[in-house]
Amino acid sequence: MKKKKIFCVFGLILLFSFFPLLATRWDDFSNALATKPPREKVPGPLLKWPEKGSEFAVLVDKSLQKVFVYHKDNPYKPHRTYTCSTGENEGPKLRESDRKTPEGVYFFTRAFDKKELLPIYGSRAYALDYPNAIDRREGKNGHGIWFHGLNKPLKPRDTSGCVALENPDIDDLANFIRLEDTPVVVSERIEMIDAADLEKERDEVVRVIETWRTSWERNDVDKYISLYSADFSASGKSRQQWKEHRARLAKQYSKINVDVQNLRILQNDGLVLASFVQKYSNEYFDSAGRKTLYLKHSSRWRIVGERFEGSEIKPSIKKEPRPAAGHRFSMSTFR
Repeated sequence: MKKKKIFCVFGLILLFSFFPLLATRWDDFSNALATKPPREKVPGPLLKWPEKGSEFAVLVDKSLQKVFVYHKDNPYKPHRTYTCSTGENEGPKLRESDRKTPEGVYFFTRAFDKKELLPIYGSRAYALDYPNAIDRREGKNGHGIWFHGLNKPLKPRDTSGCVALENPDIDDLANFIRLEDTPVVVSERIEMIDAADLEKERDEVVRVIETWRTSWERNDVDKYISLYSADFSASGKSRQQWKEHRARLAKQYSKINVDVQNLRILQNDGLVLASFVQKYSNEYFDSAGRKTLYLKHSSRWRIVGERFEGSEIKPSIKKEPRPAAGHRFSMSTFR
């Protein structure tokens, strides 16, 4: 009996000594679950990757002072994460010398190596296309917004508006940059959303673009212009002037074909940038180039601006009329 009591006391001692260890392990496990991002969460800005082109996208979260590089094959986890420094003043850049970092969707336009730079820019730099078309439309100004290295210790919110990284990090980031192709989304806070919600948002934008394409192709001016916001402006034209312009063209050209290829869709703070290769033809001439549509959402997505860069060939010698082409791609083309 005495042996049993000794055994029980010894067992209780072991049990009570084990409980703190168990509690600690459970806390560690719980914390790991709490901090591990859910697999279904993806970056909200990356609505649709193009079929061809850069396989990487760069996201800047100003609240975290972090730069994230994502690869198109794995939207659930950053391919690279760097600590950065942004403008010393909070909020999106509005004017020159406000010492703020722009917020929006941008592209790298030029690379500078060390020999081209002052020492303060470190080992290399990349220029962004700020102000872009939407920035200018909203009256924002300023220039010279770069990603660059440093010749001093990195501190948070310590630049005049650029995105600064330590030299080894900007050198590593260079491996993922294709000029005029790799997108950069800068936001106060990068939103992570459920993959199912992202797919829903993407499909909604895709439907607008498909309706835009088919209504243009069918010369349905009323349907076409219904996709444009009341405050639309592009090429110096208001929405009403744009409608009148399209109506004149609809009378002039009867056999119109419009192809949308290699669609990319990005979003930030309620604004969507949809860029693609646009191939247009009618019975007189062809054109091809890069089209960018800017869309905003109120009750539904509507186009607020657009831009075309390419060979917009004017009619000269009339071509032989071609047979009208049917619908040349399905919604699955946008996937």
